[in-house]
Parts: sequence; structure tokens; C-alpha cells
Amino acid sequence: MLGLAYGLSFTHFPPTALYGRSTSVHLAATFGGALLFACFCRLFLDLAQSRRLGNLAIVLLSLYLSVLVAYCFSIQLDFKQAWQNEQTFWTKAVAQVPDLSDGTMIFVLDHNLPATRYILSNSWADPIMLAQIFRFPAEWNSPPRLFVVPTDWTKSIVQDKGQLEWEVPAATWVAHWEVLPESNVVLLEMENGSLVRRYGSILIDGQTLLLKPSSPNPNPDWKKGALYPLLISGAK
Repeated sequence: MLGLAYGLSFTHFPPTALYGRSTSVHLAATFGGALLFACFCRLFLDLAQSRRLGNLAIVLLSLYLSVLVAYCFSIQLDFKQAWQNEQTFWTKAVAQVPDLSDGTMIFVLDHNLPATRYILSNSWADPIMLAQIFRFPAEWNSPPRLFVVPTDWTKSIVQDKGQLEWEVPAATWVAHWEVLPESNVVLLEMENGSLVRRYGSILIDGQTLLLKPSSPNPNPDWKKGALYPLLISGAK
């Protein structure tokens, strides 16, 4: 059961993950693993009994199982912390972009962002979150998207016919190349524990990309989406 389950259920390869979502590769083998573990525990107790150490063996095994339960609680606490991180992140991010418009692309540098071990606070789903937090006008062709990127993200940008193109990572769409919209790109990064917005322009491979300027007339109060009360702090 243990070996066959691994052979038929490789969802992540190699199956060496010790924590996080990639440990789902071990799920199919849990029943076989549990049986094998139970056999080892029975063997351990029988061996201890034969040497008149049965009570000590029971205590040691109980302590070990208690540690496993405590480990489960630590994972739950990490999930709770991840949700708190998400609430803080999206509340601060939304506050920095009151001038969202059709096609706006928001890039957040990942340095100094709060992170959790067992579940990602930021993930592949980030680009689709704004459309779940707000209900943008139906006539918009490309609702605003937010991407968390490494500090050297501009190295992956290429020039084509005088335009800067960036490969949009897969989400609910397949990965593809898109032209970075002039004056419609927002750059955010952590500074002293808060997300701050950069203005002006950035130089990419010798070409200047103008960032989205601050609008004197912010967008109207968007209709709230399903995730708004869950991710925006203080939401009603």
C-alpha cells in the first residue's frame, strides 16, 4: 500500500517536500504508512514488554504522539497567521491604488513581505484577487491584476518592436506574454513595514517605462466583491 500509492500518485516530483502544499504527494500513501507505523509501534511495545519496560515504552510512545498533535496545532496557527498576513497585505495594497483602471498591472516586490512556512501568504492566485475583492465595470477588457515579483523581475522583460513585454505567469489562464501598459503600471514595495508606491519611471534594458501617475480624481467607491469582507481589515 505504501509503495504502490507513491508509484501511482506523483503529483509533485521528487516527493521530498517536508512541509507546505507539495506534501500532498504523500496523501495517497497515508493509509499504508499508518499501517506500517502501527506495526512498528506494536513491535516496539512487545519488545519493551519482553524486557519488562512496558510502562516506559507506553510513556515514550504517548509523548511522541503528543508531539505529533502539537505539530498539527502549529500548522493551524501558521494558517491563521497566513490569513492575517493576507488581510494586512491586501488592505495596504488596495489603499495604495485608489486609481485603478482598465488594464492596470500592479507589481509588488517580494522582499520583506511577511511569509509563513506551511501555507503561502502570497501565491499564484494573487493576480485574480482584485477581481474577487471588487466588482469592476463589466465593460473593462482587462481587470486590474496584482503580481508579487522578485526584486530582479525586470530581467525577465524583453523588448519587441520598441515595446516592453513581460511573461504573465499562469493562474486561471496559461502563461503568456503581454505588453506592459505605458503609464498604467504600479510598483509597490515594503518600506519600514508598510507598502509604499513608487512614482516616476523605471529604466528597463535601456528603455524607460512610465509608471502610473497619481490621479487627482480617484475611482469611485467600487462595489464590494465576495472576498472584500474577508481580506480588507475593518470591512463591514
